[in-house]
This record gives sequence, structure tokens and C-alpha cells, in this order.
Amino acid sequence: MSAHPSSRRHFLAASAALALLPLAQRASAHATPLRMAAHPVVGPLALVAMHQPLQAYLEHSLRRRIEFRTSPNFRAFIESLLAGEFDLAITPPHFALLAIEQGQYLPLARYAAWLEPLLLVRAQSPIQTARDLAGQRIAMAEPLAVMRLATVQWLAEAGLVAGQGYQIVERPTHAAALMAALHGDAEAGLANATTVRLQTAAAQAQLRSFPTGLRLPNLITLAHRRLGPALIERIRLALMAFTPTHPQGRVFFEPTAFQGFAAVAAEDLAILHPFLEPTRQLLETLRRAPPD
Repeated sequence: MSAHPSSRRHFLAASAALALLPLAQRASAHATPLRMAAHPVVGPLALVAMHQPLQAYLEHSLRRRIEFRTSPNFRAFIESLLAGEFDLAITPPHFALLAIEQGQYLPLARYAAWLEPLLLVRAQSPIQTARDLAGQRIAMAEPLAVMRLATVQWLAEAGLVAGQGYQIVERPTHAAALMAALHGDAEAGLANATTVRLQTAAAQAQLRSFPTGLRLPNLITLAHRRLGPALIERIRLALMAFTPTHPQGRVFFEPTAFQGFAAVAAEDLAILHPFLEPTRQLLETLRRAPPD
């Protein structure tokens, strides 16, 4: 796939930004901890535990304390991200592209494994294809999730429109969507390989997945420009050295199936461009909605 012209421009601009930042931005307050956040793909306690090996590794590599943060939901996370509240952010790829285009953040790396949405059904379910989901309930997490945006589009291309061809059962996380399928609250649940691997062996044995054929860039790690080019480059190099064969890397990557870090390419951003405007529109709709 050739890169979208706009994606390539943003990619090249971000790549060159380290050399172009003014000297005034290159100082960082080394006494203050770095604020690292990850989007809430699982509950807060599980999220903290999942990222503890990476947090400990970065603290040792950078000789800098790191405060781990998250948000209660996708909307709160993206609002905090776009407000520049995080120094480092492990973010869904379409959120990353929004933040890059806004100009506050630079891409450091993405997880090497591709994000492949999976539809999970109970092991004995007769459902085998998208067409078999007609008239069924599908549990899905956050409306802003790129996995959900892509899967809803994929189902529409198969002739199934949400609310007509099937019903969406709302769940707060991908893990909860998976469990809805397991417990019979929905005929299928939308998740990914990482979410599945974080479940117990007993839960995994009761589920069967069929792929959507979708392939998206995985989570992208961003650094805020205020950190300055020297520190940003140190962080980037540290991430690239955090491999599945590193002692702490093995602890982190084996259960998550992220397969290490990889450079963010212009082609990765091009894949995300079709989801950029729907994300903006949905975010605006959520902002106008009355509070719960």
C-alpha cells in the first residue's frame, strides 16, 4: 500500500522535528517524574500490572522516575492526550495520528505485532462467518476503539449494518466484551489476541475465534515535544532495546503477544487515515452529549 500523501507529510515532519525544535524546548526538569499513560484496554489494576516491567525498565534505563497513569475510558484518555497531559503515551494508533497531527507529540515506536480484530464465540457455537452474525448480538467495547470502527465497517461491507443486521451489546473493555460472549450475554464478542491471551486457560478453552481479515498498526508510543530532542531520542532507543529476549522484555511481551517494538512507518499512518475523520466526528458527538 502506498502512503497517503497527508500521512507521509506528517510522518516526515515528525521525523524531522527532533532537529528543528528550538533550543528553549530542549531543557527538561530531571527532578520531576515522567508521566507515562496507557489507554484503558483492561481494568486499572490489570493495566498497571501489565505495564510494570516496561515501567521498571524505563526507570532504570533513563535514571528517571516514571508515574504510570491511565484514564477511566477511551474518551477521557484521548481528551487527556490531546490536552498534552502525558509525557509518554501508549495509545491506540488512530489517537496517535490525531495527536501527531495536532503537533504536540512525536511517534517513538509501535508494537511489532499487528492489531487483528477477532470475533470470539463459544467453542460450540455454529457461527463461522460474518453472515452467520445476522440477527445476533455482538459485544463491543468503546465506540472510539479503532478495532470497533474497522469491524463495524467490515460487517457493513458484508451487508450487516449495526442496529439492523445485528445488535451491539456495549461493554466497557475488550475483556468485558469477550466475557459477554463466554457467559451468553452476546453471541459474539470483539477482542484481539492480547486480550485473549490475558484470560485464564479455562476461559480460552471455552472460546473460539474467527478472524475478520483486518490488519491494523498496533499501539503507538508517543513522546511530548516538551521533553526535548535529547531525552526523546534516549527514550526511543531504550524502547527499541526492550526486546522479547530482554529479561524484563520477556516478562512483558510473552503474555501480551506484542512481539517487541518496531519503528513507525509512513505506511502505518496511511492505514489509519480512513478512521481519522470518523474518530473526530464521534468525539465531537460524545462531547456534545449530556453527562451521564
